[in-house]
Amino acid sequence: DLMGCELVFVDDAKGWGMFYIIKLQDNSLIFVDGGDNPSWTNNSMKGLTDFLYEITGTDKKTPLNIKLWYFTHPDDDHNGLTQPWINYLKSHGYKAPNIENVAFNYGSARATEGYLKSSTAYQMIDYMNTNYPDVNYIKLHTGMVLNIGELNIEVLGSIENMVGKNGKIPEGYDTNDTCTIARFTIAGKKYTER
Repeated sequence: DLMGCELVFVDDAKGWGMFYIIKLQDNSLIFVDGGDNPSWTNNSMKGLTDFLYEITGTDKKTPLNIKLWYFTHPDDDHNGLTQPWINYLKSHGYKAPNIENVAFNYGSARATEGYLKSSTAYQMIDYMNTNYPDVNYIKLHTGMVLNIGELNIEVLGSIENMVGKNGKIPEGYDTNDTCTIARFTIAGKKYTER
């Protein structure tokens, strides 16, 4: 029993990427990542939209409320949903969702060898800045604790734990190794996300 909350794992049809949905007791949502852009066809976005309205009990004329969109790292297969899905909603007669908070720690372009500038992560940040100018950005650091509704998020590690004295990720590592690692606790049940 998750005290009226639901945790949903969305399987990426292409076999990569990740997207988790947490529904809180007040029917607001927490998104973790957003899968890969090629996976989000009109059919899959319709299925996602129908599912979200169903589990939240929200009238389709009312925008969904996303309390937190949490991104683990800047790879394309974790950031692909943001812009296509919101554009899908708008073009299919839905209102864009309310997004209260966006949380991530991607590090600098120097630390990630400039990858951030060319990824869907950068596009997500640019899209949020343009379309959600009042969104609250949270830069996640090791040791932080966030309480969003009945969800407790404890940040166990971030890119700062990976970057060497030269300001770069050590040789042999890639952006997958820079994930912000967090423990999500709902109703005493713990999930560790990397």
